[in-house]
Amino acid sequence: MECYVQAFIAQLMETVLNARLDQTQAQIADWLSLAHVRMAGASFGLTQGSLAEALGVRRITVTATLSMLKREGIVTYSRGFMTIKDPAQLARFGSEGHLRIMEAFVWQDELVKMMKTS
Repeated sequence: MECYVQAFIAQLMETVLNARLDQTQAQIADWLSLAHVRMAGASFGLTQGSLAEALGVRRITVTATLSMLKREGIVTYSRGFMTIKDPAQLARFGSEGHLRIMEAFVWQDELVKMMKTS
């Protein structure tokens, strides 16, 4: 539980800092990367409007960023369904804070491995 609390606090601090300092493009890339990891799959339901609302940005900004990511072949989306085609390239558009968040949650992977071997 202590590991989770520490990782969650690190995530909160990085998210607030990134929202203040990073461009919206990086925030969108970070959010999509985290969703990809947490959904344990490349595809999930997500509308542009809900992503804009979650990040506190305008929908047109989300649309422009997703269009650029789609042109790059990183994501596909249609009618509220998002697929991350290239997570490594998506991370390239994200912030440095995203890497620190992912490092804070590395312990979860180890815990899952331990549980599978037990």
